[in-house]
Amino acid sequence: MKNDRFLPGLTAALQLLWATVPVAVVAQNPGVVSDGSDGALATVFADTLDMSSMAPDGVFHFTTIHVKPGTTLNFKRNALNTPVFLAATGDILIEGTILVSGRDFFPDDGPGPGGGEGGLVDGDITPFAGGGPSGGSPGALPDMVARPWMGNAGGGGGMATPGQMATNRTGPLPGAGGAALARPVLVPGVSGGGGSGGGGGSGGFYLDALGNPVVLPGGRGGASGGALHLSTPGRITIKGGVILANGGHAEPGYGNGLSDSMGPGGGGSGGNVEVRAGILELLDATIEARGGYGGAYFAEPYALNPFLYTTGATGGRGYLDVVANWVTVTPGTRIDAVHNVARPTFRDVSLRAANLVVSVSGGRPHGLLQVLSSPTVATNLASWIPWSTNYFDANGNCVFTNAPAAGEAQRFFILRSR
Repeated sequence: MKNDRFLPGLTAALQLLWATVPVAVVAQNPGVVSDGSDGALATVFADTLDMSSMAPDGVFHFTTIHVKPGTTLNFKRNALNTPVFLAATGDILIEGTILVSGRDFFPDDGPGPGGGEGGLVDGDITPFAGGGPSGGSPGALPDMVARPWMGNAGGGGGMATPGQMATNRTGPLPGAGGAALARPVLVPGVSGGGGSGGGGGSGGFYLDALGNPVVLPGGRGGASGGALHLSTPGRITIKGGVILANGGHAEPGYGNGLSDSMGPGGGGSGGNVEVRAGILELLDATIEARGGYGGAYFAEPYALNPFLYTTGATGGRGYLDVVANWVTVTPGTRIDAVHNVARPTFRDVSLRAANLVVSVSGGRPHGLLQVLSSPTVATNLASWIPWSTNYFDANGNCVFTNAPAAGEAQRFFILRSR
């Protein structure tokens, strides 16, 4: 970092600033509007909201939402299999976990709300494609004459990125992964919007000592991550909180990879998360929409480590779409999804001719950038005051020049942009 004549007492503050406060930027757009009829939501432990009785169209109309630390908010799908819409008239604070992931084959394989089912296996032999807009293809049936004990693995479900085809633990004709898709827009009362399930793996048979066929089952595909919409005209803060819209891992195929080897299923894709807010704060937040892993063989300890034993037929990654007036992201935030969240960072902070010069890179070209300041880093974010405003250039860079207050020992800065 450049260090041209820092004022006494400012050096440590600016170094801390550099290390702790990257930010994000997006554009303005309304979300689903709450009428407040469901009151305030505050989670207790592992709460499950039944969408069939409470939100047949998928929309929850809260005043405020608080997912407390150490708690998890789950959902039971409605008859239409719509996305979940968590709308509030006031602020939304997420310090715990919101879960719309597809379930692994163990103990069940249901998708998240709005997601696609994993491909089933009819009669343990004939597999089907995964559900949803781009389900993984099923593995082809084995050669029932020459090699009826060698099944083929299903392909991973597609979403923001393609689902993958199996590269191991399969016969010669594994199912293709689902294609990548443009992000589905989530609509109340309309089914779908989440990811796609993995394709089923094909089963087969062998003849016992009496010449009777013994069926060997293939594996079901993993279910996809669901669809979640968070919206308020006010503030959404994800403070150490977690949103999970991951695809489920697939079911193993029967066998040991030697004498009999049926096709495992393909992994479900990640889901689809929409966030709409006046102000969004991602403060050491975690947002995931990862694809699930393809299955293995029953003889392998797949449940203990799906990554180690997978066929390679992983589901595609899901989406995160953020639209807000202002967005702030701290460096501890982790996003594992295809997303539109820009992350401007401080590139250079220096004193030149008694002026403090701040250079920022990584912003949205021609987007608005504001520097907020505070004399202490512990100040509530809502109390930080504007220090300077400017626009990013065509390359996403921006430079601020301002004079520090006379006699001030330290000052901290945060970027806010749109």
